[in-house]
Amino acid sequence: MIIAYTIPSISNSGGMERTLSIKANYLVNKGYKVHIITTLVSKEKPFFHFDSKIQFHSTNLSSDNVKKKSLTVYLERLSTILSEIQPDISISMNVGHCTYLYKINDGSKKILESHFSKFKRKNRFYKLEKIKWLKWIPYLYIRKKTHTINQYDKFVVLTQEDKNDWGKLYNIEVIPNMIPPIYYPENINYSNKKIIGVGRLTGQKGWGYMIKAWALIAKNNPDWKVTIYGNGHKRKALQKLINKYHINNSFKLHFPAKNITEKFEKSSIFVSTSRYEGQSMVILEAMNSGLPVISFMCKCGPRDMISHGENGYLIELYDIKSFAYYLQKLIDSKEKRQTLGKQAKNSLTEYSEKNIMNKWINLFDQLVSRPRRSLH
Repeated sequence: MIIAYTIPSISNSGGMERTLSIKANYLVNKGYKVHIITTLVSKEKPFFHFDSKIQFHSTNLSSDNVKKKSLTVYLERLSTILSEIQPDISISMNVGHCTYLYKINDGSKKILESHFSKFKRKNRFYKLEKIKWLKWIPYLYIRKKTHTINQYDKFVVLTQEDKNDWGKLYNIEVIPNMIPPIYYPENINYSNKKIIGVGRLTGQKGWGYMIKAWALIAKNNPDWKVTIYGNGHKRKALQKLINKYHINNSFKLHFPAKNITEKFEKSSIFVSTSRYEGQSMVILEAMNSGLPVISFMCKCGPRDMISHGENGYLIELYDIKSFAYYLQKLIDSKEKRQTLGKQAKNSLTEYSEKNIMNKWINLFDQLVSRPRRSLH
């Protein structure tokens, strides 16, 4: 079976690129022929490892071309590549020009793979909803997006919660991200008085709430340290907030670390204060490392992975006092940290590489068994 993925670039270090590398590597090693078609001319090497058996193509658009909305040129070049490859399955990673893959009638079955929730897409217009004469814009955006989705044979989302938000779409299916096949610590030392968070220093990740929650209990826990690994445009604002609450000695902003699971190994609690997520691979990684997780109950992802009080704690969005309360609860009990952490690690069977890839392979087989799309 021949499978083609379309994505803007593979030089970025994001979760979408990481997930693609894992899936593509798995598939080629199972005998599938995998092609990856990038939109942009890439002068950089892929950030993640891709097997040498994977074949790469590009529509060779510059970032300037894309800004000029050269969709026609993109589709012409993509159509030429697909006619040469003749894939059985073509998959759009649902970003930029790639979203319009369905317009090419090459006979392949088309899948739209979403790494962002409906809530995130709608949230980009939340300010407009407060303005009476502009509040129709989010509605029209989602309506247009739904029309695009309906052009695909399958629309794959990451969480059941996101599926529910989209409503009754005939072609929607849930396939979560898998646990990345990387190094994970065998045992966590739950005596380590370290709290860790990982994520970009942006508004989406909500680290200001974590700073405020820690400020409520920092004086009670002078031996404990909080470290957030990430980078972003909110760094200065977050540091200013840390200074304001006089918690400089116990709350640190650190630049991203490639070996993040090694940092997990030296910590005993993981925290997340995101306003919204697609699924949150880093929560999966933390849980698989054996860390108890405290997370805001944001859309979408945490509810699918965390059962409150069993393998972590779910906190109502923006409830800083409750977040601080449950964080203190874990700080006070090494036994509780150990119990929740071990249960977190044992609760991820459905996210194993084998299980998730079987879902994809079953989907491919199901689609290929249907009559092929007609060609013009």
